[in-house]
Order: sequence, then structure tokens, then C-alpha cells
Amino acid sequence: MRIVLLFVIVLSSCNSLDVELGQRNPNQPTEVLDINDLETLSDEEVKLNGIFHYRFEDVAIYMNFDSKKKNALWVDFHSTMVSDSTIQSNSDKILEALDGRYVEVEGIVNKSTGHLMQYAGTIEITYIGSK
Repeated sequence: MRIVLLFVIVLSSCNSLDVELGQRNPNQPTEVLDINDLETLSDEEVKLNGIFHYRFEDVAIYMNFDSKKKNALWVDFHSTMVSDSTIQSNSDKILEALDGRYVEVEGIVNKSTGHLMQYAGTIEITYIGSK
């Protein structure tokens, strides 16, 4: 019984881990609530929440757990995120920890349909953090 309780405590503490990469924009970016807003927001700095996938040929933000790729945004990483040596050395571990989690991202969105033209658009992120 004690082992099961300890396992549950450890498991629940892992899910509450706060993880952040990049810099938040001090100017409030436009919040995206619907993927269909891309038409009017192309090339603008935005903020959105969704489920992050960091998987083989699927690095994307999904609006919810049931979303398909056509309702998701392919993720590119802004040069400011990948030029920082601390981020470079730990980024895979951090991004793997964020896989499947609800995150908040900030970045520049465009209508480019991402990897293999499977996505609704692309977001070049400057910040990602767990919710």
C-alpha cells in the first residue's frame, strides 16, 4: 500500500513540473483561440495554448487532444531560441518533457502548411512553457 501511494505522489509531481524555454514578449501578442484565425493573423506575433507534440515528423501545437494535423500548427524554433548555448545543450530533454503536455507558446504565425504540407500553418516560436 505504501509503495502504491509513493508511486502516485511521484507520478503526480512529475505532471506539475513547470518548464520554459525562450523569452516572453513584453508586448502582449494577439491571443489565438481558433486555428481559423490564421487568415487574418499571418506574419503577426501571437500567443496560443495547446497540446505540444515533440515526435518524429510531428513537432506541432494541437488545439486540443482530438485535433488532427490539419487543425494544428507545425513548430519552427526562432533563431533566438536555438542560438542560446544553454537551450541547445538541454533543448531535446526539455522538449521531450513537454511532449503531450498543455503548453503556452508565443511566436510568429504564418500560413505555410509545415512539414509535408500537413498542417494548418506554422508558428516560429520564441517562447514555450508548460501550463
